[in-house]
Amino acid sequence: MRGRVLVAIEDEERRARTVATIAEIAELEVAGAVEVRGDVSLVVDDPTQEIDFVLMDANLGGSSVLSLCREMTTMRPDLGIVLITDDPTPEFTLASMEAGVRGVLPRTPSVEDVHARLATIEDWQRRVRNLGYAAMGQGEGQGRVVVLTGAKGGVGTSTLALHLALLAGRAGLGLRTCLVDFDLQQRGLRHLFDLHGRRTVLDLVPVAENLTARHVDEALFAHHSGLRVLLAPHHGEQADDVTGDAARHILGALRTQFDLVVIDAGSVVTEAAAVAMDLADDLVVVVTPDVPALRAGREKLELIARLDVAKTVDAKVLFNRTSPRSEVQPDLGRRVTGAEAFKVGIPEDWKHLEEIANGAAPLELGNSPFRRAMSALGRELQLGRHLAPPPAAAPRTEADVVVAEINSRRRKRGRPRRERREAGQTTIETVFGVVVAMVLLLTMIQIGLYAVATVSSRRAADAAAVTGNREGLLPRIQRAQEAAESRIPGFLDVTVEERADNTFAATVRVPQVIPLGDLSITQTGRYTD
Repeated sequence: MRGRVLVAIEDEERRARTVATIAEIAELEVAGAVEVRGDVSLVVDDPTQEIDFVLMDANLGGSSVLSLCREMTTMRPDLGIVLITDDPTPEFTLASMEAGVRGVLPRTPSVEDVHARLATIEDWQRRVRNLGYAAMGQGEGQGRVVVLTGAKGGVGTSTLALHLALLAGRAGLGLRTCLVDFDLQQRGLRHLFDLHGRRTVLDLVPVAENLTARHVDEALFAHHSGLRVLLAPHHGEQADDVTGDAARHILGALRTQFDLVVIDAGSVVTEAAAVAMDLADDLVVVVTPDVPALRAGREKLELIARLDVAKTVDAKVLFNRTSPRSEVQPDLGRRVTGAEAFKVGIPEDWKHLEEIANGAAPLELGNSPFRRAMSALGRELQLGRHLAPPPAAAPRTEADVVVAEINSRRRKRGRPRRERREAGQTTIETVFGVVVAMVLLLTMIQIGLYAVATVSSRRAADAAAVTGNREGLLPRIQRAQEAAESRIPGFLDVTVEERADNTFAATVRVPQVIPLGDLSITQTGRYTD
């Protein structure tokens, strides 16, 4: 269950308590909290406000609110209104139902009461909204068909079709979405989505005239995202086996079983692609902002007109891979193609698309410029109310401040698991890299100190042998020690010992930055006349 709740309670303490109760339900978000009847009407009547439920005091403003409920259901027939009352008698409940109220709760409802009641209302809302989608110019019981076709190869038609279907299926409306690969020779969706389904559209061709729901269900690939996919044939030369009549029967069956059918028609107008364009409720011609693609787009539109395959809808041009640095901008492209174009353009975002394309993992796109542009395209196509722009800010009351803080904490807690995992992995890798670098640095320093000590011990031994065997006032060992110390760097310690046959041994202790135990170097020097 998910949705946004407007709380309308006059008493400040009860209002805050109700807001806190709703905040305990992870799927719900408090859209606002008001205390005056007039504010309820203003919020509900505002088309920019996305409201799913209204939780309201039955005596808001000191009088019954049933007339207000009738007004709200007129403005928003799918609004889930729940009244809170001290006296939920059968007579009051009946009168509330007649006024369009979907539920009645006691004065201090528990988290369980609110969750159970709103969950029931959400099921009713989903059925109402799906019926509304089925009736959007398509006839009752008919799903919506969106067809994307490329002006030429390589303009990104398959990528856009895939992400548009994923967006619609995951937008929170509960829409049953099917993605159809009618790019029969290239089979781009199979590669982008890394699909290895055994069944394809060819399995439906022999039984096209007598299709059943079971036939369709068995032929579709069920992806773990919830998206159902009708794959193109395994081999490109089988494209001609999908005839126009078969395609018409197949697409007719799909639109009776799904709320939305997104079709990748490729860039070549085959019989199947022509039928898809003829059945389309929305026909999208994808072009890129360069002269060859624009010319191909104009020719594609002329071909569609000559074939008379877009009878019920005018094709619209969608510009893909747009960039402010491009020499050709969408405004020029609109004049070249001479067709109506979408207001939104899909930006060049290969930085984010490259990783998911190489890994065939489109679900990991994240909040990128490409994803935001696809959401804007979904809003322009009116794929769902949950793709609408964010609602305007509610009046800044004390309750709203509390709501904002609660929602902010929830968003932080609800950060995607993958994002938290990647952040933790990045931290571990950084710490590990720093440790390895420090170990390597200390090792190099230790090796340098060992080399300096080796050379210095040799020089100290020779100096001790020469000076110790000469005549002098000081004892031999003392003269040798002083001579050895004068020939080595000051940070090294040297100890000189006198041995037989005019031989002196100089022992230098190596400074240690890495604990290695006793590390000394001894060299001997002998004086000969």
